Amino acid sequence: GYGQPGYGQPGYPQPGYGQPGPAQPGYGQPPAQPGYGPPGPAQPGYGQPARQPGYGQPGVRQPPGYGQRPAYPGQGYGQYGVYNPPPELTAEDDEGSGVAFDVAVGTQFPLGFGPQVSLEIPGRILFQGELLWMPGAYGSAIVGLIEAFGGDDAVLTDVVRDALSNSFVARLSGGWRPVPSAGFEILIGYTTISVSGDVAADSAARVLDGQLRRLLRDEVTGDVTVSSQLHNFHIAVGWRWLALDDHLVIRAQLGYTQTVGAASSVEIPQRPDIEQAVQPTFSKAASEIITSDVKLPLLGLTLGYRF
Repeated sequence: GYGQPGYGQPGYPQPGYGQPGPAQPGYGQPPAQPGYGPPGPAQPGYGQPARQPGYGQPGVRQPPGYGQRPAYPGQGYGQYGVYNPPPELTAEDDEGSGVAFDVAVGTQFPLGFGPQVSLEIPGRILFQGELLWMPGAYGSAIVGLIEAFGGDDAVLTDVVRDALSNSFVARLSGGWRPVPSAGFEILIGYTTISVSGDVAADSAARVLDGQLRRLLRDEVTGDVTVSSQLHNFHIAVGWRWLALDDHLVIRAQLGYTQTVGAASSVEIPQRPDIEQAVQPTFSKAASEIITSDVKLPLLGLTLGYRF
């Protein structure tokens, strides 16, 4: 058949000879690449990487950040092409991520009872302040503890028994809540106790020795005024509960306080000459006895509101 008329000549009318093949979807487009979709007609997203876990179908626009968070349980969650907004954090999940301010009232037995303010900042760092009033019953409890722990050296008990009534206590604390989802708290701080009251002259004389004791006991009638400023450190551990949509705050604490310094004085208005004579010795002796004897366990309980 070679040499037949017209064979090999251009334009010989044969179906599709020399012409591009029949029009097919994707004809002439590059072959498929690893990880890419199959060749085909131009479609939105064609040539983009194939579907990956957490992303929608190719060609479907997703909001920024889609697929960056794992899917969450619930209707429509985890499906391709569905935007899943992250769930709102619960109060428990959000523990320690913000600022909390509490106002409460309660007691630190046997120091007194009164208002308390607490502040928690990010990192679960705690700050706490208290102003307490010491009633007579609390003062008697302190005397009992001094006698129990001080033994034969607790010569100051007769002096502080009356002077402690109606005393004022101020406390400043700092601490930490180590577990984000729990209410366990650790606090350490400073306590100051202002003591002032009238006591019998012979009771005040017990602080002194020798001639000064006899002078105060025999030459002064009536009461004398004894004042002391006690400087203490304290440490406490406790638990905090939240209720009523995290607005009701209950705290319970177990602590310890000890006097590390004191400044004491005696006033004898009826005999200023004797006051001048005994003042230096009384101040030193009373401060030493207070520092040695005042070691107290503490039990705290407060009820407050969180803003």
